[in-house]
Amino acid sequence: GDREEEGAEEGLIGRQQLRGLTLHPGSWFILEGMERLTIGALARVAGVPVSTLRYYERAGLLAPEGRTAANYRLYGTHALELLRFILAARASGFSLDDVQILSRLRGGTQSPCNQEVQALLQRRLGDTRRRMEELQRVEATLPSALKACRRSERQGRCQVMRGLEQAADGKSPRKSP
Repeated sequence: GDREEEGAEEGLIGRQQLRGLTLHPGSWFILEGMERLTIGALARVAGVPVSTLRYYERAGLLAPEGRTAANYRLYGTHALELLRFILAARASGFSLDDVQILSRLRGGTQSPCNQEVQALLQRRLGDTRRRMEELQRVEATLPSALKACRRSERQGRCQVMRGLEQAADGKSPRKSP
């Protein structure tokens, strides 16, 4: 339409930027012939806040490919692909340090599933299993806490809240009669 001809979409640099912009189910866009995006436009396309991009920049995971005359950051398709990779790795539970390693390996000539990647996956699996065990312990204690809360509601003072307050004060919670 007229907006496409004018290149009026905020954050897109150049007149032909909206041509070939296709929204697919979910939160990703296909950008054909994309030249550059500002940080705000990249954030919108990726579905994340600008603060996330700045955070990844500070962590050394993402860097602008250039700057405008007004010193705005500019990103191209490589940055969008890298950001998608970072977001997928973070959603899989990898730490920022792990994502840096995976990003480096992704662009390198090494086999993508080398010993380093396997070690990261093994560590992540162990972390996940430990977290699941912790959550199972929490799940096992919550029914009795809920029962105690319902029982103490009639007394006017929640024993669960009292126990949490004592734990926060560094005192060991005591059961009341």
